[in-house]
Amino acid sequence: LPGHLAVGCDSLKVVTLVPRQRRVRLRRRIHPSMYYIYVIQSISYHTRYVGVAEDVERRLGEHNAGRSRYTKGRRPWRIIHVEEVNTLSDARKREVFLKSGQGRKWLDQNLGH
Repeated sequence: LPGHLAVGCDSLKVVTLVPRQRRVRLRRRIHPSMYYIYVIQSISYHTRYVGVAEDVERRLGEHNAGRSRYTKGRRPWRIIHVEEVNTLSDARKREVFLKSGQGRKWLDQNLGH
């Protein structure tokens, strides 16, 4: 039948007709193998910003170009710390920690900035 596709097993001679589905091209996001938690510091104000990115250099460029609300008014920025993790979930957990009081204390002790 037009608009249908035959699906079945030839050895059993069983054929089931199912409607053909329209092919829709989806832009699938390819998950990168690594995620990065980064800490940047404002050169002018000495404030820090913690974030997660797949490409830290590109993200730094976005911060310095003013495409992030929080960092726009404190440009320019420089990278002071980067960590690499395997999953986005782990990256988000680490980001939340570094933004907490204990995380800020850890940054102060380990980065000295």
